[in-house]
Amino acid sequence: SGSDQVTLQTPASNNAVWDVDVTVNGGVPAEDTDRLIVQTPGAASETAVYTPSAADGGTLDLTSLSSLVTITGTEALSYSGMGDNDSLTIVGTNGNDVFVHNPGANDQAGSIQVNSLLALSYLTLGSTGSLTASGGAGTDTLVANGTAANDSFTVGAAGQVNLNSRVVLNVAGIETLWLEGFDGDDTSTLVPAISASVYTTMNFNGGAAASATGDRVNLVA
Repeated sequence: SGSDQVTLQTPASNNAVWDVDVTVNGGVPAEDTDRLIVQTPGAASETAVYTPSAADGGTLDLTSLSSLVTITGTEALSYSGMGDNDSLTIVGTNGNDVFVHNPGANDQAGSIQVNSLLALSYLTLGSTGSLTASGGAGTDTLVANGTAANDSFTVGAAGQVNLNSRVVLNVAGIETLWLEGFDGDDTSTLVPAISASVYTTMNFNGGAAASATGDRVNLVA
């Protein structure tokens, strides 16, 4: 019981394959918040795949380290790539999913949640780190939220979403895209022609404009 914080630091200091499976159980939540922080300080880039399965649990597969972290009874999950350009993938369920991505305090930080399952916050992925929302089966939606300032969204040919100078949000198996600009004068640009987009449906919401310039969407039929 109580509010617990567990910090898991991998891999070994010599960057060898860790090959250790870990189970973290935060216990009965009551009114407390149990937090798991996973750090990957090795010199090389790591690959991690997060699959949420409950409001307080899921698995974090550190595939490049041959290590599986099983999470239960946990209300907050954080992944720190320690700046070495890690690859992080968040996997949906076998049904219809809504992925919601929120930008964080800087260009290498943010959070992503699938439905009402345990969200994952990430930080220090590295300037060339990789972030992917993988929908899998079902009809899946990605909601990419902007900031309260002026934002520039660019949607690439493979469906990847660039927000300002932040880590690119890649997609796999996502059918619907929502871009939410919120405040500021926001610009959304679709690089391929609409007919060539990987999405079946795209929605652009600029939110409240900050000036007479307003919000803009650039499309090519």
